[in-house]
Amino acid sequence: MRVCRKWREYAILTPSLWSRVSLGKRHREISSSLLNIKVNEWMDRAGSIPLYIDVYYQPYRGLSRRTAGDAALLDIFSLSRAWHSVSLEMDTGSRTPCIDFILDVVLKYSPTLQCFEFYFQGYHNIHPSYVTRVGWLLKPIEVGDSSHLTSLTVAQGHTHPFRLCLPTVKLLSIKHLHLQWPETIDHSLEILDHCPHVEVLHISIRPQLQAHTGTTSLTMQTLHTLRIYSTSDECVAKFIDGLRTPALTTFSMCTNSLCSSDSSSRSRWPHLSDLFARSQSPLTYCEFLRTPMLDDDIIKCLQHTPALTNLSGDEHLWTIKVTEAMMPSINPNIISLCPCVTTVVVHGIGGGFVNAATMISSRIQMEMDGKSIQIVAVDLVELGREDLDVFIRFEGLEEYVARGHDHFLQ
Repeated sequence: MRVCRKWREYAILTPSLWSRVSLGKRHREISSSLLNIKVNEWMDRAGSIPLYIDVYYQPYRGLSRRTAGDAALLDIFSLSRAWHSVSLEMDTGSRTPCIDFILDVVLKYSPTLQCFEFYFQGYHNIHPSYVTRVGWLLKPIEVGDSSHLTSLTVAQGHTHPFRLCLPTVKLLSIKHLHLQWPETIDHSLEILDHCPHVEVLHISIRPQLQAHTGTTSLTMQTLHTLRIYSTSDECVAKFIDGLRTPALTTFSMCTNSLCSSDSSSRSRWPHLSDLFARSQSPLTYCEFLRTPMLDDDIIKCLQHTPALTNLSGDEHLWTIKVTEAMMPSINPNIISLCPCVTTVVVHGIGGGFVNAATMISSRIQMEMDGKSIQIVAVDLVELGREDLDVFIRFEGLEEYVARGHDHFLQ
């Protein structure tokens, strides 16, 4: 440290200054022995304070260097250390014994651990069934009785689903879960069952190689944020069918299946509207991207979100039928869809762009005319920069913008 001796002594005697370390790509040029000495010296100065570490793991080239590098890393993750937060990212084709050892040490024998993140992409150009057949990467990641663990992220590549070996007791402290490609829907629900107090869930769902039993039904009492990415409409439907979310305020779903990209191949998809109906969630934010739902299914979903203030989507959401249902009416017997929506996010400039602009214009015009209706005008529109010029020239919005009311565009 290039400081005076007094400050150096003060820093060395302040454990909290040494409780964080990051081992990233820039450390690849450092010899494994020097890295081991420096990192251990650094962390030893933290004393008994739980440590924060961020590791980017890329095996050294050459057997001898790789062996020495793994040994240095294993020494860093000794059983005597206390961990507060561990983030581990792998840049390798398959899990190594070194990584498996670290996973065991951190997740099974670190009672002070509060946050754990594991990112691993693995091999990209192989079929998932081959991974299962040869047994690659399907060794479960064992989680111990981590009573202080509040955040858990396991993000593996699409071709490498993961499985957690869960403890017999519930993980009552976990509030945040990020699960990318769990092995099965049943296992996804099993994880949630072990984390009954989770508040934020991000989950990616893929086609399943095992049949779903469909016997689990969970009520997630504290879940307020649910974000789903899926490559299988069928599997995400089975996942949703197993849930009840009475506290949900934020919901986002993006699907990337063949059916969702081809409107002509869609069929009835009532699973999400059924979830909203049985949960009666106080939703204020919804996002639908490449949704597999038909217009009627979307409308039924939105009929169960009377408190919704933010609505985001692409052309699959902003259809003529859906936007017409959101337009205001002077007929008191007609209740417009989403009467409280004040923020609209438009993705893309396809047909949905025009439909959304028509709906927004009608709501704004109704307010400008001073007509008393049970609906609010949109006061914030978010869209791509390249779409902005087209949007403000849209018929019905030009006058509003000309009056200086362009603050609602972002």
